[in-house]
Amino acid sequence: MDDTVRVAALTTCEVGEGGAEIRLRMLDEAGRQVILEFPAGLGCSLILTLPHLMDRCLRRLHGNATRLVFPMHCWSLEAAMDTEALILTFQTPDGFSVAFAVSTDDARGLVEALQAHCARAAVAPPRILN
Repeated sequence: MDDTVRVAALTTCEVGEGGAEIRLRMLDEAGRQVILEFPAGLGCSLILTLPHLMDRCLRRLHGNATRLVFPMHCWSLEAAMDTEALILTFQTPDGFSVAFAVSTDDARGLVEALQAHCARAAVAPPRILN
């Protein structure tokens, strides 16, 4: 039989001694503290899975055109060590960041897409707000 804990709030997030585990402290619906501890390697699986699950939740709640979107505060681009890839990092105003390895071909494609979009935006008629 599965044990289901209905979480009401996330209270703190911690990295264990030595960085080998992640600890999430939460409160259940009855106000009791629950600690979810898992190996740090499992964190990558959660990082990749949670946005997908949030997209599915939002689409079921609000329709297929809905997406999980974060505001961008800043970005950085740097060369990756021992490869020709670039590391493109985006950060939100609250400090959440995600980094992508980008091939030089994909970087060129991104530049071309941004330039084309900016050119279209520059000649688009102004929007009238009601």
